[in-house]
Amino acid sequence: MSEPTEPFPPQPPVNYEQNKQPSLQARKRGVPVWAWMLMTLTSVALVVAVIGISVMVGAGSVTPAAQTSKNETACKLFEDGVNQLTDAYQLALTDGPLAKDAIIAAHDMLPSRTRDAEDKAEGDVAVAIRQARELAPTPGIFTADETDVAFFMSQEIVAEKCKADGATIDIHRLHK
Repeated sequence: MSEPTEPFPPQPPVNYEQNKQPSLQARKRGVPVWAWMLMTLTSVALVVAVIGISVMVGAGSVTPAAQTSKNETACKLFEDGVNQLTDAYQLALTDGPLAKDAIIAAHDMLPSRTRDAEDKAEGDVAVAIRQARELAPTPGIFTADETDVAFFMSQEIVAEKCKADGATIDIHRLHK
């Protein structure tokens, strides 16, 4: 390596004293250190107290978003099964004989879907689903008697029981 041809210019000595912060005791004006420490501790205590009070007050209440239904799964299973059958009947009203396969499939699946819903339900919801299941149309048998009408009316009862339990379901209706 080659030597530099020009020497570096001399640097002035570094004065470390000008960058040094004054000690806490050396302050001549302003608020004393003990007052700063007292204000900081008071602020921290106030924040902790506010958070503690808000947690204690909020512990007894449940926000609507946090409410969950123990029957939500059962209600959704019932809703899916019933809506599939209702949609198939609605298709039959508009498309006529083209919807026969859809009605048969939905009709045949309804008992197992309502049974699954009943198995997962508890309390009033379980009772309402059981009553609806007992009124459900028999697979392979298509009638338009009072039993079918009672089944479609029992859907509303299940929807009301689910809503009272905290699980809102949307039961489709037949439109002529």
